[in-house]
Amino acid sequence: MKKGGKFLTLFLTIIVLSASVLGCTASNSSSSYNSSYGSKNSSDNSISSSKATSTPKPTSTPKSTSTPKPTKAPSPTPTPDTIATTSDFKKMKIGDIGKVDDVYVGLSYVKKGDKLTTALGGSEDAKDGYEVVMAFFDFFNSSKEVKNINPDGITCYADGTQVEEVETYIKVVVDGIRQYYYADLDAGTQMISCQDFEVPKGWKELKFFYESKCVWTVKNSDVNSDAFKFSSMYSIDGSRAATKEGTVLDSGKYGVEYKGFEMYHEKGYFGDETYAVFKFTLTNSTDDAWETDDIGYSMRAYQDNYLLDDADFVFDDKVNGFINIFDVDKIEAGMSANIYVAFEAEDKNGGLYMIYDEGYFTSDVKGTVFVDYKK
Repeated sequence: MKKGGKFLTLFLTIIVLSASVLGCTASNSSSSYNSSYGSKNSSDNSISSSKATSTPKPTSTPKSTSTPKPTKAPSPTPTPDTIATTSDFKKMKIGDIGKVDDVYVGLSYVKKGDKLTTALGGSEDAKDGYEVVMAFFDFFNSSKEVKNINPDGITCYADGTQVEEVETYIKVVVDGIRQYYYADLDAGTQMISCQDFEVPKGWKELKFFYESKCVWTVKNSDVNSDAFKFSSMYSIDGSRAATKEGTVLDSGKYGVEYKGFEMYHEKGYFGDETYAVFKFTLTNSTDDAWETDDIGYSMRAYQDNYLLDDADFVFDDKVNGFINIFDVDKIEAGMSANIYVAFEAEDKNGGLYMIYDEGYFTSDVKGTVFVDYKK
């Protein structure tokens, strides 16, 4: 059985936390951590979000407005010839990069252990006679459009026999890197994901397959239990033109105006948590209520050009008069709301890139925000 998605993760998180509280009471005595390189979206990551059941938008005639047209930041312009790939994508090893269509994928690192760590701070033990192999895959979308990436489709064979993932319903985070099941990866952006497999001890050779077109072979002697230290496999400049406060992302009948950015810190259940918070004013210029309960799923964010986890709907503190988008179900006709979208991130210098994509089955980017953050 495949591992669950975002809502299942949240539900189980609530159960785990509730059980902990009740246990403490009897004896008289979330949001989960995510790396800045991780996040469910997925995707899951993971949701990257699947938005097939969104509420239709009102279709009444908009009132006249003098709002300026949106300004979009340019995408980076990496060229494929700057990325070194192997000559044979079916004979690769750790550190090699292959390519499927316009998406590059490299096997950055492989480690092994007897446990698989999760976002709740716990772990899942391997079955007797087995160990956990964790493989870190680095993706780069070199195309000019959104690509759906499916890391969960990576398969692993131990000495010629297919093996499965560790059975868990909690989001997997290993050495600060989360596991994606699938993700929408924007043009010119990157993603790193940790995929786990339960492998019989004493294995001699592993083969990892991606889309049946890229194959990496790994010997037991190539793998140890050392922690993964992230370093991008690609020399990509993800910088973009900085977005000014007051920039209008969408000037249609539903206005979206960028109002600023800040890093927000709070004490979470599993330690200090940091959120990249993008602030907006949403304005409804129509004669009908604007259903806004799915907008948070239409926004993706990247730190240092790497995909972050999905917008967080558990983090619901007020940020300087702005409300979490997931707490705003609708905006009445002629009214507005100051909202924010929060993504778990690292508090470090670098670029934060956010995309407002209102598309469901196909991409429909309304606007982008880029922040050159300095601590």
